[in-house]
Amino acid sequence: MKFVPKFFAVGFLSYAIVGSVQSQEFKELAVSATQLSAMGVQFVLPKASGAGVFLVTGSVTVPPAKQVTLSAPYSGQMSQMLVGVGDQVRIGTALGYFTSPQMADARRQYVEASSEIELAREALRRDQELFDEGIIPEVRLRVTRAKLANVEAGFKARQAELKASGLTFQESKTYDSGFGTGVIKSPISGVVLEAHTVLGQRVEAGTQLFKIADVSSLLIEISTAAEKATQISVGDEVVIAQKNAQGKVIGVGKSVDASQSSKIRVLVTQPGNIHVG
Repeated sequence: MKFVPKFFAVGFLSYAIVGSVQSQEFKELAVSATQLSAMGVQFVLPKASGAGVFLVTGSVTVPPAKQVTLSAPYSGQMSQMLVGVGDQVRIGTALGYFTSPQMADARRQYVEASSEIELAREALRRDQELFDEGIIPEVRLRVTRAKLANVEAGFKARQAELKASGLTFQESKTYDSGFGTGVIKSPISGVVLEAHTVLGQRVEAGTQLFKIADVSSLLIEISTAAEKATQISVGDEVVIAQKNAQGKVIGVGKSVDASQSSKIRVLVTQPGNIHVG
């Protein structure tokens, strides 16, 4: 990988001096233009150079906004895998089935909350009619309304929990999902970069199951010596000749890490044959 930053290159004048030492003194010897030409000596003035080259190393990544990581919402296991590393997926593509007793309990509580909210709404309608007819006092109507509010809050909490899990629970023709099994679907279109392929192995909540990225846009993350980083500017060109790839510097770190290296970000403009990682 080669950088082409803008900086000045200084050339040095070269000339030949032929002399002899006599009593610790040097004497100049005149050299004609013909002799200089025969010896290959040329005189040039130094001038600014538009480009120079730095050799650096880096890794190809995907912009953070173009990748997602899907983790286990509960303790459980992957009961069936539908995709593997390198597969192309679209939004809503089923990636696999995840089974968890905790998820089954969460779905049970959601169903119970759904039933309770219907009963609480019916109780409020009944008490409202009784209050309008002057049969019950207003305080009883307020208590009924408070009960409905509490039930609705519990229902929304259960609903939000299941939504945050990222799982869907419709039945599948190819697999009996069951009450404790949900389908993991891709939230974006892209390529599967990582997949948890050990079927039946129990995983804890938060364990990474899939990593998906939209590879239509690539970045190169470079870590280089601070001295080099000071001579690199936003807009400089990056060339990976072996892969027929090019890019432009879009960010140069202003700080250094423990190894005295600076971070540089490059947006790939011509991907050539490079790949993520």
